[in-house]
Amino acid sequence: MKSGDQLQHLSGIPELAKIFSESDDKLMLRKSYIEQYERTTYETNPIFSKNFEKPNMDPLTYDPVNTQGPRSMLASGEFTVGAVGTSVYHEGLPEGLSFETPKEILAPITADGSDKFELLNAALRNSYHSFAVNRWKETSPPVSRVTVLPSKASSLNRYSSIRFGKDVVCTFVDRISDPAGVEAPGGFINEVVDVTLSPGADVNFVCLSKGAAEIATNFRFEMEEGARLKFVSWSGGTPYVRSRVTVRLRGHGGDAGVFTGNFVRDRARHDMLATVEHFGMRTVGLAVQNGVVRTGSRLILKGMMIIRNPARGSDSHLRQHALLLTPDSYANAIPGLEIETNELKAKHAASVSQPDDEQLFYLMSRGLNRDEAITTMAFGQLGHVITNIRNEELRESVTEEIMATLTSR
Repeated sequence: MKSGDQLQHLSGIPELAKIFSESDDKLMLRKSYIEQYERTTYETNPIFSKNFEKPNMDPLTYDPVNTQGPRSMLASGEFTVGAVGTSVYHEGLPEGLSFETPKEILAPITADGSDKFELLNAALRNSYHSFAVNRWKETSPPVSRVTVLPSKASSLNRYSSIRFGKDVVCTFVDRISDPAGVEAPGGFINEVVDVTLSPGADVNFVCLSKGAAEIATNFRFEMEEGARLKFVSWSGGTPYVRSRVTVRLRGHGGDAGVFTGNFVRDRARHDMLATVEHFGMRTVGLAVQNGVVRTGSRLILKGMMIIRNPARGSDSHLRQHALLLTPDSYANAIPGLEIETNELKAKHAASVSQPDDEQLFYLMSRGLNRDEAITTMAFGQLGHVITNIRNEELRESVTEEIMATLTSR
């Protein structure tokens, strides 16, 4: 981060503290996190340390103020909770779902110096959401949160706490999209999301982003005994994404799948990290990271499967693949395994390739032109995103969105 950017952030922090009527102690705490952010490396794991994003290219030039926005800017009226900047809208929450915006924006303090953007979030945090899904069935509609920023000059630094109750079966949709009726949307969203799955909970967590916003997210899942998770992430054409997904299988018999799909184009940069950490016995972990890269863009896929000593009988699998559509596109796939016990199954696979000539020939022999054949191959690379969405209506919507994004120019 440039020195001028740091001064800008420091000048904005007193304004934030004043808006939220925070004490001098909180003001100093915010400033201390900015100072720690400046000193902290991007990756603490040496496997990934050579592939960090350069500090002078980070999207940190936005004014960290308390942005407001009308409900009319929400791109879709189909939401459970809608957020425009720090303004929150909802109509009659369904039974079994509780939502609150705590008064203490800086509580709880989650930044511990382990991640650079967590420190930035703690310093500039201007929003805090708390959800609890206590009673939900597979036949219930998805819980949907839609977030937009009102302008390019906006910065939303949000902390979210989400808890799914015992034996809850739920689809949770977290969408970031362009605001409706705004010609120059965008802004910078930096969010830390702490999610707890109670014993027996079965959650399909679907994260969708499309548009001009630049995004840095840290999803942290804590899974208790017998909990099941399918985390699905789709980023379509977004100019900057820095995503960290960490799943900790604490209880015995847990099952977690992380499925990410990225379409990176127009000189965009996507940096994806998925970590699955086994603590409980007989736990199952799967991470699939795929991406399609075009037009001078950059994609980094980083994965780490960790099996701790108590996690006997566990099964862990990591797969990564990037498809390069143009000669000036770049991708790197970096898998990692860390194993502390012998009674387990673990494997990983990673590849980066261009469209296969034989596959192209086969598709073109069936009547497709070259562009259509390449689009079909690209869609196939992202199919795991669609197949791991349980809700049929949502699955069809995401399928249409992916195809429309791949065919756009």
